[in-house]
Amino acid sequence: MPLSYRLHKELADEHDGAKRWGYRTLKAASLSAKGKSHDLENASTESKGEDWNKLPKLLAGKSIPRKKNVPEDLDWFDQEGMKQYSEMGDTSNTAQVHPYQFTTSMADLAVEAGAKVILGLVTAIDYTGPHGVKAVTYEDKGTKHIHTIPATEVILAAGPWTSHVWPDAPIEGTRAHSVVIEAETSPYAIFSEIELPANFKGTRHGNHVSPEMYARPDGTVYACGMLSIFS
Repeated sequence: MPLSYRLHKELADEHDGAKRWGYRTLKAASLSAKGKSHDLENASTESKGEDWNKLPKLLAGKSIPRKKNVPEDLDWFDQEGMKQYSEMGDTSNTAQVHPYQFTTSMADLAVEAGAKVILGLVTAIDYTGPHGVKAVTYEDKGTKHIHTIPATEVILAAGPWTSHVWPDAPIEGTRAHSVVIEAETSPYAIFSEIELPANFKGTRHGNHVSPEMYARPDGTVYACGMLSIFS
């Protein structure tokens, strides 16, 4: 982890990662909380969204009791429902990137350095070569034509789809549902365990959920959770 953190920082410093792929340091924490039930279904059009506007940091002039050890700048998580807070990392050892912007920027930098990037769908890998691999066959994304290129080294970076390319890969995938919310928040990555209200409806995952929340520097928060088996 220290090596990864250092390399990401060096890369961002060299290629303006803060602007190109959303690199920044931030704090990371785990917390547990008890959820609240909001009856917005029966609210009037004028009043809908009123509870959302009552975020603690927006209640100017009112004293909000803070839980022990919870940082002052974590002002966008309901303090009343929070049960436990534990720091996992700080700006000296934790940073973030925007996954899509990072990977596409890496591809652009590789092209600038002389690499050729081909967008396509791998359909087969020929493992009959003397070093374990001989060629890769793929379908071109644009033309849909099938091509085979010789190879001596193949790096698989397909995430949860890796086993579809190499069945022997000991990788199992999970799927997460996610949303991106427009919100100006302090820089935190939050890993939570939330107890749902007794009258909560709409989930098949029992009475606890574990959403992850990543505040991004572009004024959004990426939230994901409700993991299930990937297929």
